[in-house]
Amino acid sequence: MSAPTPESAPAAIENIAIEKRAIDYVATIQSLTEQVNVFNAAINSNSASITPSSSPAEVAAASSAIQSSINSITSAVTATTKTIQASTGSPATKFEKRQATSPDALAAAIVALLVGISAALNSVIATLGLETALGFAAPLVAALSALIASLVPVVNDILGLVEALVDALLGGLSLALAGLVL
Repeated sequence: MSAPTPESAPAAIENIAIEKRAIDYVATIQSLTEQVNVFNAAINSNSASITPSSSPAEVAAASSAIQSSINSITSAVTATTKTIQASTGSPATKFEKRQATSPDALAAAIVALLVGISAALNSVIATLGLETALGFAAPLVAALSALIASLVPVVNDILGLVEALVDALLGGLSLALAGLVL
């Protein structure tokens, strides 16, 4: 093998940069889902600990723990978004990324993430009310939007796939909200 020449150095540097950025997007979202599921379990546990006979101090403690878990989910989603954004920076590899990533597999991974978060938020709505849940979830919703947007360079119609999935989730959420007494 010949030694690199000054003319071949930029190409070699670009190849190294591409290799550093290459990630498995489905596995990345699945890993995020595993992290989030730990926090979802904590949210569900804390929500279940609140009963009509809970003291205000108990409700406040559970509420604080729930907020902390939601903040942790938001941080994990934001970190994953940054990882994905860093990996999608090279226009030379966009075609390869689109070809290597299955839209259905990526959409399924995103759905699994959203379903877990939705279920945990439903338990928060049921125990602490919609107003509190919305206050806790606003930064999370923004982080999830950024995550989905970061995947646009990876799969052509990811927004369309996710839109259909979110519509289905919102239908389930509306059923949960319909049972609330305001």
